[in-house]
Amino acid sequence: MTKILFLKECCLGDMLMLSPTVLAVRQHLPDAHIDVACEQFAQPIPAHWPGLRRTQAFPRCWGARALAWREWWRLMLMLRQEHYDVIFVCDIGRGAQLMARLIGAPRRIGFSVQSRNWGLTDIVERTADDGVAEVTAYQQLLKCWLPQAVGTPEYWYQANKQEISDAQTFMANH
Repeated sequence: MTKILFLKECCLGDMLMLSPTVLAVRQHLPDAHIDVACEQFAQPIPAHWPGLRRTQAFPRCWGARALAWREWWRLMLMLRQEHYDVIFVCDIGRGAQLMARLIGAPRRIGFSVQSRNWGLTDIVERTADDGVAEVTAYQQLLKCWLPQAVGTPEYWYQANKQEISDAQTFMANH
């Protein structure tokens, strides 16, 4: 059974744009274990994607927050035990590339930004401001590993009343 992890440090809209890529993987590999690690505030989006095994909170580690780095390290150790076959690094930051490298999957597919590609095995050239829509960019990542799954993006999220309420409560408190 293929085990796949999507790493996305940030942001809410990007998680929505990632859904067509995850759906394409699910359609082509119906028995795959698919997990997502993203920031806590974005977890409600992938949590309800059909066929997703689980989501994990990806802690923010910017600045000198030692506690966040400890959380980050614990997450990496836990994900390392999963023995993923493929990790899609859907972010241009170094934190996600470092985590993918330390998790140790044989295939780590992500974007190269200013030659920061040391954590990846498969590199998709992209700059942070190239104007490519996120959906298209994530499809480019998928094309490196599962080219037959790339096609017309099919969006796959509709918030229910509880999710809308939870998001409003979260935004009011943060």
